[in-house]
Amino acid sequence: ENMLLADGLEDILVQFGSQTGNSEAIAGRIHKELKGAGFNSTLMCMKEYEQIDLNLCRLVISVVSTTGAGDAPDNASKFFRFIKKRTHPKSLLSYWSFA
Repeated sequence: ENMLLADGLEDILVQFGSQTGNSEAIAGRIHKELKGAGFNSTLMCMKEYEQIDLNLCRLVISVVSTTGAGDAPDNASKFFRFIKKRTHPKSLLSYWSFA
């Protein structure tokens, strides 16, 4: 049975930002492997970030490429601008780990 959190998404979120589709393909493989191993996972493009409640404790796997001179891909640029806003509390991504 799927475990949906308060925002309606599953407890593992695999999100991607991709200009050419490579990161999307990698994120899709990760999502498929998680599902195959019995985990509850949602696959989502970063441009859909407004659907995510960032305050919920969940595992987030982000697969993002860069384009041009290290710029964010078009479908991830709004997410990155949102994350960088100085008006957010410092704890906004406190449940997220980065590698």
